[in-house]
Amino acid sequence: MYQHNDTDPGTAFGFTRRRLVAAGLAVGATACVKPAWAASKGDAAFILSAGEYQATVSKMASRGLRPVHINVASIAGEPRFSAIFTETDGRAWEARHDLTSSAYQAAFVRFLEQGFRLVRVCGYDKGGETRYAALWEKVRGPAFEARHDMTVSQYQNTFNDLVARGYQPRQVSGFTVRGEILFAAIFEADSATPFSARHDLTSRRYSAASSYMTERGYGLHQVSAYAGGLAPRFAAIWTKTQTPPQDARFNLTLADVQMAKTLSPASRLADIAAYDVNGEARFAAMWFTD
Repeated sequence: MYQHNDTDPGTAFGFTRRRLVAAGLAVGATACVKPAWAASKGDAAFILSAGEYQATVSKMASRGLRPVHINVASIAGEPRFSAIFTETDGRAWEARHDLTSSAYQAAFVRFLEQGFRLVRVCGYDKGGETRYAALWEKVRGPAFEARHDMTVSQYQNTFNDLVARGYQPRQVSGFTVRGEILFAAIFEADSATPFSARHDLTSRRYSAASSYMTERGYGLHQVSAYAGGLAPRFAAIWTKTQTPPQDARFNLTLADVQMAKTLSPASRLADIAAYDVNGEARFAAMWFTD
């Protein structure tokens, strides 16, 4: 269930009453298994152009790796891709990027009809227009619903509605296009796992919320970073489940992220979100330690 306490630091979901209108809709019922990033072997690439990302996906596929995480951030005004790859286990998968809202919706429907499940979606700005990158896998699991092109209030209303119906967020992507904050998200049917979800967190409040959740036995499940005025904002999901020890940090440089593997070879990068600070890339990331 959604955990909220008035003493929680940071900005939690404020319950709004504005009617949900014209949000992008994609609904399915085919599933999620144990997160793919739990695999023991893999690779990652960061701050790639669209062409470099496409070439990297092809190269990794030739090595027997598939993408399980994608993040796209506007860095110095240009979309930059970061991705995590893991060993292919035989499941079919599809990766798409540079999709308009309508093309993304069409791809969702087409892949759903073919038995694929949306496992990752990331919205981003390309020249003042909305684009989406997404990953699909042919797996089974609980019912799920996905939404895109949501304003802040639409996201809030969608969250309220789906949580009331026994769903909880599995992944959220915040991004800014022409100064407007938008969201895309994936929700799964799960009324048993304790969780907490926040958005519109400043760096200070994200840090405070992370400490608060850790003290109460919650681990970071996923984080998204996006432009929010003059400073970055964070949206995050924490869950109370049995997971390996984790190390979650933010305000990391690319060198910090690359050095982490050298300093801790037993760690596995599980989640990463890039964001812009004065035209340079910074990262929020999470590692699991075996």
